[in-house]
Amino acid sequence: MDYAGLTNLWQIGRSNKRTDEIEKRSHRKQIGKFGIGKLATYTIANQLTYVTKSDSKISAVTIDFRQFSTDAEDDEIAKDASTGDSESATGAPAVNLPNDQVRPIELPVYQFTDISTQSGDVLAQVLDSLELSRGILDTQSNWTLVILENLKPKAQAIKLKRLRWVLSTAMPLGTNFDLYLNKEKVESSKSNYKRIVEFNLSKLPQHRLDDLTKTTGETWSIKNGKVFSDSFPSGISGSVFVTEQTLYGSQGVKSDDIHRSHGFFVKVHGRLVDLVDPLFGMTPLTYGTLNRFYAEIIADDLDSFLTASRDTVEEGEVKSTFRKFLRVVFNEADAQHNRHKNNKVTGKRGKEGEKEIVAPELVERSVADALMIHEFDQGGAEADGSWFYIDLPKSVDVHSLAEQLYSQPRSKFSYVYTDQGFTNRLVKFDPTQSRFLINSEHDLVKAYAGDANSKRLLEDFATAEMLLEVYLREINIRPSVIGEVLARRDDLLRSLATDHANAHKLISDNLRDSASNDNDLEINLVVAARALGFNATQISGPDEPDGIARYISHPTGEQLLTLEAKSSKKVPQLGAIQFAGLRRHIDDYDALGCLLLAPSYPGMTKVQDSAASKEAITNRVSCWTIEDLARVVEVAEKRHINAEDIIQIVTTKFAPDDVKAAVDNLLSSPQWSSHILHQAILDELKLSNGNLKNSVLDVSMIYGWIVRGQGFHNIDRASVKKAVASMAAASQGGMRLEEDSGRIHLTVDLDELERRIVQLTKSNPKTRRTSSFRDST
Repeated sequence: MDYAGLTNLWQIGRSNKRTDEIEKRSHRKQIGKFGIGKLATYTIANQLTYVTKSDSKISAVTIDFRQFSTDAEDDEIAKDASTGDSESATGAPAVNLPNDQVRPIELPVYQFTDISTQSGDVLAQVLDSLELSRGILDTQSNWTLVILENLKPKAQAIKLKRLRWVLSTAMPLGTNFDLYLNKEKVESSKSNYKRIVEFNLSKLPQHRLDDLTKTTGETWSIKNGKVFSDSFPSGISGSVFVTEQTLYGSQGVKSDDIHRSHGFFVKVHGRLVDLVDPLFGMTPLTYGTLNRFYAEIIADDLDSFLTASRDTVEEGEVKSTFRKFLRVVFNEADAQHNRHKNNKVTGKRGKEGEKEIVAPELVERSVADALMIHEFDQGGAEADGSWFYIDLPKSVDVHSLAEQLYSQPRSKFSYVYTDQGFTNRLVKFDPTQSRFLINSEHDLVKAYAGDANSKRLLEDFATAEMLLEVYLREINIRPSVIGEVLARRDDLLRSLATDHANAHKLISDNLRDSASNDNDLEINLVVAARALGFNATQISGPDEPDGIARYISHPTGEQLLTLEAKSSKKVPQLGAIQFAGLRRHIDDYDALGCLLLAPSYPGMTKVQDSAASKEAITNRVSCWTIEDLARVVEVAEKRHINAEDIIQIVTTKFAPDDVKAAVDNLLSSPQWSSHILHQAILDELKLSNGNLKNSVLDVSMIYGWIVRGQGFHNIDRASVKKAVASMAAASQGGMRLEEDSGRIHLTVDLDELERRIVQLTKSNPKTRRTSSFRDST
């Protein structure tokens, strides 16, 4: 720097380094923008000295930060400077003070022509530590020394090992900038990443050269370690590698904020060109490879086609040919990368449950890539970069977590169903615990989680859904775009699940949700009737019931109920129910009775004395609350509730409180659900399996086990026999029951039996193939 440069050095809020002229003269990418980097030195030192040479003149200036602030201001200035906050940092040294409070500090600049004539212990110590003689500096045309003196306790507490790590993570790959610490060169931490693909351009396969010949019309060949063509008579040389860990954003914002570390690094006569673009102007490539891809390409023949600023290549035929060459180089790296991934899966030997069928590249490493890219992008301009599905604890160290996902053996994944609320996402994934938290209140989950066979598919879908977000992050789709797409997709999934609602849980919740909507309540009442075993149809016309529910029994024949729905945000008025009209519908359809559904009824707390109860009894209209019907529908499968049970209540119970009491009785007898009984029988069979070699297994034996071991004290032998018969019928030949003797024959292993009767037990049986992905416990 010359005198003007030293003057400009102390401008705060802008930096001339960003001007094109300065960048051209310095021959390097400029980083500073606000001119506040110098203030960061305040956090570790009280005094800062610049000694700089430009155009044979040497200048020196020293600033003592203690001249600018009182002790009370120290902490705030240090905080602003270290965080790089441009607005706050400009409040340092007398910048934003009112005019009448500004206290100018004059900084004398010393100039001389020969450093060897200068004395001073500090300068001498610095030169000695760097092993630089004053004579050598005198022979150099340009240089700058920056000396920090009077170090603060924070600086003295820095460990050398920690400092080296901080500097190494801040160093990108592919830069022409050298950094030394105590005379030892500091390499980018990314240079130590494991390389899973590595080759020299001279090793490009012949078929790649043949492809180039076809696409460019030029003959390509390899000689003396270089690739030649008509457009590149001097040859192209270089090397390529692909790392196991992503190079893009892999150390957070530090090194990538300075300079990218992935993509093509093209050098012309030793100078990097097109430094910003990792693709050299090509269309996007496979990001899974690109984010790990590093290629240093030396193409001196491009020198004639550099722009005036010499920082990129002019558009034209030669650049087009060169891009085609780069594409071939990348395709070869991508092919080798894919072969490496496939070989890891197909070549790995191991016992069942150990061999990784689901490759880490599809899960753990993709998650690690996305986490690091996300961490890097937090410094960008994206308004909302939050995750849609990934749920990271606030205290997690993202870098350490990513390193663990890259390098540690797989921790099998678990699936836990939790109530996260109706409006929340389908799934949350905690990578620190390898755990998927599936929202049991999501419509898609309510539609499929109740079925044991579809439940595993649901979990696979939730896994793929979470990874969809990860993959989109990997290929650099903006987080806000990803969020919008996933939100629309979530709406679609909910709509599809509700459109063809089949699960009892979803149907019961739809009933509850439609309390204040006339049309929805009518439809959901009809759907609920079907779930209870009726052939139900919506009618909903003038002077017609909202629906009818038919049930054919033998030898009785067809039995019919009218269905009526009265929605209301509050308790419907007695006049709105019109009991006489409901009775007329019963008579018109020659129905056994009417099932009336409403959120509540007027005067319910007065029991039989209420007007609604009297009207219901007089007109033989069975008054059900939405909650009572929803409770019945929700457990209908588990308790084997059917149309006959509903008809019994509708034709005998009319007042709201009488209906509620009948529903309570229906749901309390028996005291167990059928799937619990089936599971209990299976559990007892497993516990006693080793003792059955010379024993005859029969219903009486199981009945004794159930009463003694499982606590079914009020159960009778007939109920146990009925449950065993159901299991035998569903076992597809795996279990047989002799009806007369009650003897039981098992023809398959008990784990296989559980898989075959899973619709009865609603359990989560072991898969036939042991998974290396799922935690089966």
